[in-house]
Amino acid sequence: QFKSGQKGTLIGMQWANNGRFLVTCSDDSKDNVHVFSSKGASLGIISPGALETYSSTISPDSRFISVASMQCDAKLWEVGDKDGEYKVIGKVMELTGRSGGGGA
Repeated sequence: QFKSGQKGTLIGMQWANNGRFLVTCSDDSKDNVHVFSSKGASLGIISPGALETYSSTISPDSRFISVASMQCDAKLWEVGDKDGEYKVIGKVMELTGRSGGGGA
């Protein structure tokens, strides 16, 4: 049995095209996005700092994970080999679309 460890409602999951990892996304306000190996080991947790996460998706080349939130922004994290281990490397970009007034 596979357990994500997320406390909120699971709102999405996606396998990377390279088959090396699975991403799960929940509405938990603290640790929204979890990344797992194909065997279920944790590769990292992405905490976008959002009040509510709407979705996450993996780039076609399996190199990036994007997370969209209620705050009208999207953040990108890199995933890959680092020091001989496959894991979440870190945030590489933040795209903001906010022009006032709050959420979508």
